[in-house]
Amino acid sequence: MITEERITLVARLLAIFVVLYLFELTNFTLSIDDEFAAFRQDHIVWAQQGRWVAYLLERFVVTQPTLPYLPILVFGIGISLGYSLLSSGHGLTDKKYFLFILFPVFAIFPTWFYLVSFRPNIFHCGLGVCLTCYAISSFAFEIRQHDKSKILSYETLRLLPASLALALAVGLYQSFYLFFVAACLGIFLIDLIDRKRLPETASVAAFGFICLFGFVFYALAQKIVLRTSGGE
Repeated sequence: MITEERITLVARLLAIFVVLYLFELTNFTLSIDDEFAAFRQDHIVWAQQGRWVAYLLERFVVTQPTLPYLPILVFGIGISLGYSLLSSGHGLTDKKYFLFILFPVFAIFPTWFYLVSFRPNIFHCGLGVCLTCYAISSFAFEIRQHDKSKILSYETLRLLPASLALALAVGLYQSFYLFFVAACLGIFLIDLIDRKRLPETASVAAFGFICLFGFVFYALAQKIVLRTSGGE
């Protein structure tokens, strides 16, 4: 999936993102919640809310999430890369100008505004978008490029990375599960319009497989993290 064309596309999308979020990138204003988060010593609250990946991220990787510049930049990279994967999954990569026109709508969607208003969420959202869009793109690739008669056999293993990516995204923010479902339904709708027929049984089964095992991976990891961290 990493090609020179994709790298170029992501770089251009990131440049657009910088323009759209220039105010956030050049200012550092904190809310009272941001101040509390900056001095918080125990991040177990994230795991107790079902966001176990956010807990691990702040405990071992980004121990101080209330930072200037860097969180927004990471969010921008996640949004740009995620959008390129999402457009690929929906078969829109050949419509370059269309992609660039729609990107600002995706990048400044009101949901992102509410999520990133709390600075510790910014890292989580950027990574979560990227992981979810990877799962969407992987799902689309598998049902379009491979023999659908084998999806339910040994080639089911090909769907496990998508399931794991979905589990990680949900561990960052649970709403990414609904994002994945809505985007995959969009893929089915595009195929229905283009081919004038309902999705094949194997494709629906692959969608169900990723949803089911993504949730199972998420729930198991959530239980393990809570138990080992003393958050239960």
